[in-house]
Amino acid sequence: MDLKVEHPRAWRCLLASLAVAALAATWGAVQGSACGSCQGASELVPMKHLAMLGTLYYSVLFLAAIFSGPSLFVYSGVMIAAGVHGPLVALLIQAKLFCGPCVLAAAAVSFGVVSAIVVAPSNAFRGTLLMPGTAFVFQTWILFSGAVPVDAQVQAQAKASVEHLSRDEFISSPVEPGKARMVVYTRPDCGYCMQLEKDVLPGIVQEFGSRLSVERRSAEALPGIPTPTIILTGSERRRLFPGLPPEQDLRLAISNVIGEDHDRKTVLEKSR
Repeated sequence: MDLKVEHPRAWRCLLASLAVAALAATWGAVQGSACGSCQGASELVPMKHLAMLGTLYYSVLFLAAIFSGPSLFVYSGVMIAAGVHGPLVALLIQAKLFCGPCVLAAAAVSFGVVSAIVVAPSNAFRGTLLMPGTAFVFQTWILFSGAVPVDAQVQAQAKASVEHLSRDEFISSPVEPGKARMVVYTRPDCGYCMQLEKDVLPGIVQEFGSRLSVERRSAEALPGIPTPTIILTGSERRRLFPGLPPEQDLRLAISNVIGEDHDRKTVLEKSR
């Protein structure tokens, strides 16, 4: 007998859980940069567009369940998703962050696992293999990628320290008129730092030449700050980017602190 017919309520619950998980991932993808907790959550995992990937993943599972019915593909997909969400929720708890989309997706997937076991009891055994295995692989990747959760209070204190350093440098280490100094706080395992070094700085250094000096500093003593954190100092102005901004914004900010851009306002809120 078709399992979908034998356990229609449990099957509908499984479909609903996949739909809710897809909607939650879409929610995170749409408002991630506008939501403080979502932005903080995204800094914990060094993968771009994680929410968008979740939207695609759950949409595929949902469509497969709708058109193909109960299948190993759907069951395994739900178990793998549960193995990913476990470490993500643990990271949020450790960092004392609340991410609505993350929590909703995790709850939906957990409900989906229970529903899958009701539909097919053999999924209980399948889950004991896939969920811990996926969690182990995902956690290992997080550790080697450098996603270290930081307490929200520590993060706020570190950002305040960088702001204080920025003010001190502006006052105690003046820059000649017509020039700018860029101080970059980095970590060796920071993907955005590598992107800054490889894709952004070469063109900027070539464009501004001797008018811009670049100094790199370790952020290890400030574990709460996003990296790279960029401090721009000119003779009369300074700018602080807590994270990697769009390249055009960074160019405008450099021109601004040098004094070449009096009419345009640099946007600082789009740091990644």
